[in-house]
Amino acid sequence: MTLPIILCDDDTLLLSHYKSVIENWIMINDYEMKLVLATTDPEDIFLFLKNNKFTNSLFFLDIDLGKQLDGIDVAQRIRNDNEFAEIVFITSHQELALETLKRQIAPLDYIIKDEKTEKGQIEKILDGRHTKTFIDRGPNERHLSFMIGSRNIRIDLSSIYFLETSVTPLRSFYMVKT
Repeated sequence: MTLPIILCDDDTLLLSHYKSVIENWIMINDYEMKLVLATTDPEDIFLFLKNNKFTNSLFFLDIDLGKQLDGIDVAQRIRNDNEFAEIVFITSHQELALETLKRQIAPLDYIIKDEKTEKGQIEKILDGRHTKTFIDRGPNERHLSFMIGSRNIRIDLSSIYFLETSVTPLRSFYMVKT
């Protein structure tokens, strides 16, 4: 299960920078995550989500998108369709944090646009999502966890159709719904 990440910022230079930070951190740490969309247009997000259904996903949204819809509107629509989506605002508008509370968006985090700290904050969020999504921390959770090399794979038990062992030692097969 790959965690899809969606990024939206109206500034193409910042979009490119954030995209690079996210993709590099995923690659360096071999995380089971993928930046599936990086866009300056929030309508691209809605079109993408219409064609791709995700339960577990991570969004990095700028609040001031310079469009008719702002990042809070985008987050509200995402939240209405997917209560499990994790939303992170990357913004220079700290004063709008209360608006997200009023509209019950419940963002995972706010990253204040600042050349010194935003890279580290993005990396910390990716680390946290990796731990929460893929690391087996609780014995009562209903999933199957196993290692392939250095990768920790976690599959929800409800998505497994069957498990089958192989005559070859240390090999098994499983079929899951996607």
